Amino acid sequence: MDWIKRIYLFSTSILIILAIFGYHLAGIHLFGLHIFPFIIYLITFHAIISFIFIFKSDSIINISKLDILVLLFAGLMSISVLWASDTVAALVRLGIILPSIAIALLISVTVKSEHEIYYYINIIKLFVSAIAFFAIIAAVLDLSILDIHWFDTERYSRGWYTNRNDFSYFLSVISPLFLFSVVNSRLSVSRRIIEFVIFVTLTTVILFNGSRAVIGGHSIVVILCMLFIVVNSKRSFRNYTHRILHSVNRVFTIGWLLTIPILALLFKHIQNPFTTEQNSLYIRWNLHVGAYDLAFSNLLGVGIGGFSTAYDQLGLYPGSVNPHSWFGQILAELGLIGIVLFLIMYGSLLDLLFNKSDQDILIIALFASLVSFAVSGLAPSEVLRYQIHWILIGISIGYLKVVE
Repeated sequence: MDWIKRIYLFSTSILIILAIFGYHLAGIHLFGLHIFPFIIYLITFHAIISFIFIFKSDSIINISKLDILVLLFAGLMSISVLWASDTVAALVRLGIILPSIAIALLISVTVKSEHEIYYYINIIKLFVSAIAFFAIIAAVLDLSILDIHWFDTERYSRGWYTNRNDFSYFLSVISPLFLFSVVNSRLSVSRRIIEFVIFVTLTTVILFNGSRAVIGGHSIVVILCMLFIVVNSKRSFRNYTHRILHSVNRVFTIGWLLTIPILALLFKHIQNPFTTEQNSLYIRWNLHVGAYDLAFSNLLGVGIGGFSTAYDQLGLYPGSVNPHSWFGQILAELGLIGIVLFLIMYGSLLDLLFNKSDQDILIIALFASLVSFAVSGLAPSEVLRYQIHWILIGISIGYLKVVE
């Protein structure tokens, strides 16, 4: 059955790569017909899923509490179509987000070894390496391919995404996988130099694009790496840190849940401190005010994909606009129940990764990636429809099962 395992790993890798592109895949012309890019992804997705259930069904049995929480979140998102103000927009969002969650769960429940985890991680890193260098070249040489413009009129590098914030977010979430390889003593010197060069390339694109939230998330990743170097520099530091890791429990889950009332007090009782001259910050503040207004008016939210329409009816500046925040989007579209469910899943995953971070440096890298998601995810226009964080969540949950 080795051939089935090899085909399974290869096909799942293709699925991961397709998911990274998602609905931004370039379309193709076939027999005079233009095939919408996301259709290519969905056809491939269902073909591979069918193969896995036919040949790999004996392995799909390792379901954890985190998997159940992800399933519950996906289920709430699905039934929110029933009360969504725009059913078509809701179905479109589901068609984009649910396959990504399915890939995450597929990886989580089928992974059986550390080898499989590193196989998926290396596929992602190889793919992203090529993307990063091409983004630099395309931005410098004024290139565009397949109608995908890799920079805009202000010469920001935005890859295949809508704008620079979205592309920078993608690079920021991936970057810890390279940075923590640089300080991995088990790797050869030449490999660590290559990883460092790639990380510098990613950082260059991020700084070049100038997205404040992403730069903040990226800076946190660098700080975590520096702390790791300090902790591992002396045996006494390592022993003390290990005791802390195993004594701390639920700190991230509780901390994230506390952000709900804290931010409610902030956005509901403090007037917007920014001015229209600080347009981006002024708008983002209003968007969070609107998200809380919508959540308090309906515990189940306005339904997936309904933020723009519902926000427009509140009369807040600037009118119909995307949420520009994963927190605000979940809060408004899935209500207080949805945000609590997501934060329990997200916080629990961070807690478990933190407690196991002394076992392998990849766990620290995955932890840093998911921490970066929280900050960098405040930059893109609609972060939940992007796939990379769902894939990393699936890999993280799967790896926790392997190391237990």
